[in-house]
Amino acid sequence: MTSFGVGSEGEIAALLEDLGNFDRHWRSRWSASDAAAEVVRNAIFTGRLRPGDQIPFATIGEAMSISRLPVREAINLLKHEGLVRVEPHRGSFVGPFDADVLREHWAMIGLLHGYAAARLAGEPDHTAVEQLRAVLRKLEESTSSLEAGWLVFDFKRVLNAARTTERFRSIIRPLSVFAPASLFGEIEEIPEIARRGCSGVLDAIERADVDAVERSCRDWAADEGASVVAHLRQIGVLPPS
Repeated sequence: MTSFGVGSEGEIAALLEDLGNFDRHWRSRWSASDAAAEVVRNAIFTGRLRPGDQIPFATIGEAMSISRLPVREAINLLKHEGLVRVEPHRGSFVGPFDADVLREHWAMIGLLHGYAAARLAGEPDHTAVEQLRAVLRKLEESTSSLEAGWLVFDFKRVLNAARTTERFRSIIRPLSVFAPASLFGEIEEIPEIARRGCSGVLDAIERADVDAVERSCRDWAADEGASVVAHLRQIGVLPPS
């Protein structure tokens, strides 16, 4: 797998083809800046862009026929996610990306989701709980990793919005899109991990067991993160353990 810096026409075309192949459910939610950021996320998680590579944002923007504003917004999104570092007068570069970065990300996700779920367990919101049940029912019927990915996104969206403040949501929002949407369609274990995680969290919420709900969120995130690390090792983006 070859990485690149400034980006040849062929390499940019390959990235945009990846974007075109993304699931319609995800693309329907994206703005121009979201789509540009997703192109770069996907390039990082597939190894086309490696740590230290310069990111050809201007070329990507031209190829996508979008203006400089959404390109700048995409840079800021990725900077806040920790995937990109910006060097004044030099450009934007891929930041550190290894197994430790990934494990830390999913550990933070587990803690933050645990906080949101604990708030919901302590202050029940029956509408939110019913929405979580509805997502879980769909998840239990699904056999598609890609579908499981967007159902999990919906489950976490409801969880994070139920009893938290806008400040909390502004913190977790960039973490929620750290990995490209297409990644979860490539990992066979995702549906089972998702079913087990959602079921455990919802059960603890319904029992109003704050300790159990926080533990379930941490375990779910750890399992999801481990599956991502294993997948990236398998396809050669990360070195063997």
